[in-house]
Amino acid sequence: MTQRGRIEFELAGGHVNTDALDNSAGVDCSDHEVNIKILVDSLVTAGKVSAEERTDLLMSMTDEVGLLVLEDNAAQNDLMGTSRANAASLLTVHARQIKGLVVERGLNRELEAFPADKEIRRRTEAGVGLTSPELSTLMAHVKLRLKDELLAGELPDQEVFAPDCPNTSRVSCATASVPRSVRTSCAGRSSRPCS
Repeated sequence: MTQRGRIEFELAGGHVNTDALDNSAGVDCSDHEVNIKILVDSLVTAGKVSAEERTDLLMSMTDEVGLLVLEDNAAQNDLMGTSRANAASLLTVHARQIKGLVVERGLNRELEAFPADKEIRRRTEAGVGLTSPELSTLMAHVKLRLKDELLAGELPDQEVFAPDCPNTSRVSCATASVPRSVRTSCAGRSSRPCS
């Protein structure tokens, strides 16, 4: 189903998000897996972890990765539920966010299937907010902007993040998707950030 089809379906009374949100657990699990394997394989290549240790290390974190994925998805669903519940009352805020993303980040409003100003006015009068597919897309763009803004500032360099990001770096803190057990295990073995 296309984004426009999803929006039309939702405006007609259906319930749907975007593919990315509906399959977010699978995507999140895959992201964790890729990041973990890159890290662990770099340690194997450097001779700091043996092939046998690699297998044991990967197997030992299965439950923790599952919990991280579930926590991420529970939080994301809480956010989407709150966003849907308040969509009508926050339509002017969402419209400003969309306009800001167009101006500041070059977002293509039509490509992303966000409503035009005329449709925003119609929905405001009708007491209808953004649909779940529109909110899902907006949330993704807001998260990307927030990540970029955080990385551009001094926040990632703050000492408070050191326990979660051994060998603290802007990239490691911003993309920390590696279980604590791996970060702890590799902290003394690598000159690279452990995430």
